[in-house]
Amino acid sequence: MAPGVRAVLTGICLATFANICWSYPTWDNPWWPRDLLEKFDATFEELERQRPPQGPFVCTTLKSWRVENLIASGTEGDRIDRIIGYGCEQPASSQTTWICEPSRPDTVCAGPVLGTVFNWEKEREAGPGQTSMMEEEDVEVGPGDINTVVLAMRFTDEEEGEEEETVQGDKTKDDAQAVDERGAEDSSLQVVEDWPVQNLELGQVSGVAVCPAGHVHVFHRGDRVWDSSSFDDENMYQQQDLGPIQTDTVVELDPSTGDLVRSWGKGIFFLPHGLAMDGDGNYWLTDVAMHQVFKFPASGDSVPLLTLGEAFQPGSDDKHFCKPTDVAVDDSTGDFFVADGYCNSRVMKFSKDGALLLQWGRPSPPGYGLSGPPPGTFRIPHSLAMVPDRGEVCVADRENGRVQCFDIREGKFTRMFREREFGGRVFAVDYNPDQGGVLHLVNGPTLVGATLPVEGFTVRFNDGEILDTWRPTARGFSQPHDVASAPDDSAVYVAEIGPNKVWKFVPANEQPNVI
Repeated sequence: MAPGVRAVLTGICLATFANICWSYPTWDNPWWPRDLLEKFDATFEELERQRPPQGPFVCTTLKSWRVENLIASGTEGDRIDRIIGYGCEQPASSQTTWICEPSRPDTVCAGPVLGTVFNWEKEREAGPGQTSMMEEEDVEVGPGDINTVVLAMRFTDEEEGEEEETVQGDKTKDDAQAVDERGAEDSSLQVVEDWPVQNLELGQVSGVAVCPAGHVHVFHRGDRVWDSSSFDDENMYQQQDLGPIQTDTVVELDPSTGDLVRSWGKGIFFLPHGLAMDGDGNYWLTDVAMHQVFKFPASGDSVPLLTLGEAFQPGSDDKHFCKPTDVAVDDSTGDFFVADGYCNSRVMKFSKDGALLLQWGRPSPPGYGLSGPPPGTFRIPHSLAMVPDRGEVCVADRENGRVQCFDIREGKFTRMFREREFGGRVFAVDYNPDQGGVLHLVNGPTLVGATLPVEGFTVRFNDGEILDTWRPTARGFSQPHDVASAPDDSAVYVAEIGPNKVWKFVPANEQPNVI
């Protein structure tokens, strides 16, 4: 571990469970392997292969717990860089605590299924004192939630600014630094620095799309933030009493200047997520709080043309969704696909009238190692992209760090894109037929492992070769959430949920002519 860095694992008593305390592994209580404690920044695969040598230990739901409590109770809260939660899968019952005994198959957990619950990370802007705390969305895997068992906190000396040397797969910190030294200037896609020209007041920007006319459309959350208090253990939204967002949540921008063309969506949505547009300019939107999918006309009327799902009622049957993430539309037939989503790990195909035609997908099993989980399994299908000239739909399989593509007629797996450079996470994917067919995708902050840059990728569809990487600065993105490209691939747009912003990228040889 590099100078100025130390890892600390702690125990916590929660007020909501006043009679229960959890003794997390510490240096003095090493029932977790010491080498795992020293290398908690290992890959997901490494974590999932390792098991505590003895038990039992207590799992618990911590949905109501707030990271702020830990920061406030610590004497060095201002120096926390990152807090990562690992956990075990909740059983099908509604228990709030249960015992896992790895050596006893009759207990509710045959062993811990490790995964990341959240990544609370401090963004460093210009140096000490100019930081902000950001929370990643809860990661939910499998039939139940992943609930915290181990909290790993990394403290970094702010004066020296030294970071821990970590390894992910075959990528070391030196590899990441080599990528960083390349910087953003060597990319063929360059950020348009002053786009949009005017300052837009946006909340968390969860979706971005480009209509057939080339205008940029943005879906944002206004004053709402998705945090650990937003949902209970049953995925029920906990802030209905606030009512719908009272600002326009859909914004249309001029592609050249970024000037506001129009906005709409006030008083409709509670927690926006996915945005797609079809060939007629209709809007397809998902709301994770409402567990619903909507089709709105190109005019942006307040009355949807189509609504699927039951408001605020999560479910896994044919009539319900659970935090649906995105939509993709087959313009040749009007059929559309829904990524569902944070809880159900499936893709659903509907007719243009909303009749269910097909569905596929299941949660990825644990312990799959470096080869990756089987095709057709997901850890949050987070984004969809139609590939009309190939008859395929592609899925950003977020926490598996890959893109999977499927035949649109039968949902059969066709191909996969999974590279070390993605860093273990892929948040969004977009397809453009230009250059013989390319995917634009964005990864996300690496929750564990090497500090690879958060950036965008242009990938050739035929063979998966990475043609280009691009980012707004040498440091990379912070929290990219969605990506879209202009119909002629003359520009690529990236939405971020922190900072709340939309970035525009254009080919380097066109940069002087922009704006």
